[in-house]
Amino acid sequence: MLFPFMKDIDEDDALLESFFDGMKETNANPGVPLLCKNDPLIREFASSKLCRLGEKKEQRVKDVDNVRTKVRTVGRLLKQLHQNNEAKSPLSEFITGMNFMKVLNATKNISLESDSPQLALTIGHYIKHIALLKSSIGVQTEDEQMIKEARHFTELYNAHWNDRVSCVAKRRQQMRHINKPTKVPLTSDLIKLKDWLLQQLRNVIKVENPTRVLWEKAANMAMVRIAMFNKRRIAEVSEMKVTDFTEMEAQDDIDSEIYNALDMSEKILSKRCGIV
Repeated sequence: MLFPFMKDIDEDDALLESFFDGMKETNANPGVPLLCKNDPLIREFASSKLCRLGEKKEQRVKDVDNVRTKVRTVGRLLKQLHQNNEAKSPLSEFITGMNFMKVLNATKNISLESDSPQLALTIGHYIKHIALLKSSIGVQTEDEQMIKEARHFTELYNAHWNDRVSCVAKRRQQMRHINKPTKVPLTSDLIKLKDWLLQQLRNVIKVENPTRVLWEKAANMAMVRIAMFNKRRIAEVSEMKVTDFTEMEAQDDIDSEIYNALDMSEKILSKRCGIV
C-alpha cells in the first residue's frame, strides 16, 4: 500500500536533485548551491516553490530559474549566519525564538553589503514562509519541540520584523527614488529606433533560408519592438511563446457594445492590435 507514496517521494527527490544540479556557482557567493542542496529546510522551501509552478507544459521559460534565485537568496542568508556564528548549524536550528535576532541581524548585514534594500524585504517574505514550513514538518512528524520553536520564531517575527527591517528598507528605497532622476528617452530617438527595427525585420523576412544566427537576431529585434510598443519589461516579453500569438484573442470577438463606444482611432487600433 505504501508503494505509490514511495514512488511520489522518489520522483520529488529526483526533481530536487535536478533542480539543485542546475544551480551555478558564483564568485560572489561560492558554496551556496551545495549549502542549499544539503539543508533539509531549504530543500523543503525549494520543493514548495516548485510545486507552485504546476505542470511543466504550463511553465514559462524562466520559472524554474526564478525559483533557483529565491533558493539562492535563502542560501546566502544561511551562509551569513554561519559567518556570524561558529557553529555550522542547519537553517532549522536558527528558526527558533532564541536565534531570532541572529537571523534579523544577518538579513540586515546582507542587505547593507549588497546595497539592496529590496533584498531585506525579500528575505523577510521567505523567512516567514520557512518558519511555517518548519512548523508543518513538526506537525507531520509529531515533533512538539519543532512546532514550539517555529511558533516562537513567528511570534517574534510578527512583533519586530516590520519595525526593525521592513520599514527601514522601505524608507531607504523611498529616499533613493526621490533623489534619483528619471531619464526619459527622446521621442525622436524612439522613432529612429522603431524605423531601424522595422527595416531590419523586413530585410530578414526577405531571406529565403535564414541561418540560426540571423533568426536569433530577428527574434531579439522583434522582442524589442514589442517591448517598445506595449511599454513592457523585456523579461515579460522574452517569456512569450509563439503559441501566445497564434492563440491570441481574435479581433472579431470584441463585444459590439464596447466596440461602438470607441472613437475612430480606438476602433482602428482594435483592428490592428491583438490581446496576448
